[in-house]
Amino acid sequence: FEFDDVHYERREAVGRYLHDMAGPVTLRKFWDEDSADTSLWSGLAGLGVMSLTVPETYQGQGLGLCDIALIVEELGRHAVPHPVAECIGVATPLIARFADEAICAHWLPEIGAGRVIASIQDGWQEFAPWGRESGLVIALHDNGVSLCSPSERAICVKGATDPSRRPARILEDQEFARIEGKAVALVARQRA
Repeated sequence: FEFDDVHYERREAVGRYLHDMAGPVTLRKFWDEDSADTSLWSGLAGLGVMSLTVPETYQGQGLGLCDIALIVEELGRHAVPHPVAECIGVATPLIARFADEAICAHWLPEIGAGRVIASIQDGWQEFAPWGRESGLVIALHDNGVSLCSPSERAICVKGATDPSRRPARILEDQEFARIEGKAVALVARQRA
């Protein structure tokens, strides 16, 4: 696989946006003010970032993981606190590949448009970045994944190592669907 001009142009567009909208000042705001501002998320969605790995059938761009590598690098370079990498690199591809049609039709267009934050959580004892603010959290298990709708009952972590990630534990009773199988569990853990 080799990156082409389109990959580099996409990275540069995202990098220009993040240069103006993210970085140390934004990160400090999330640390100091306990901010749940999602304008950065919305801006990235406006650039098409959230729809990169959403299949075209669901109003996305249908790109693969190699296609988002340079974007994910930019997210890290600019210290983006939102779970964008988790969303476009793990949650969206998992739903697209393993979920049934009803779940795909409901969630993928919403994620791609940036109207829903999707995050991941490793089991029931760990924490999901932006867990309380997420519309969808995928909890990873040994035998599959659980799709959860977080609520106000999500347990937020105060004094977290990185408060900008707004970690929250999503509870088992917030599960609305489960995708079973060792294959889905293996893929989920490899991508997470």
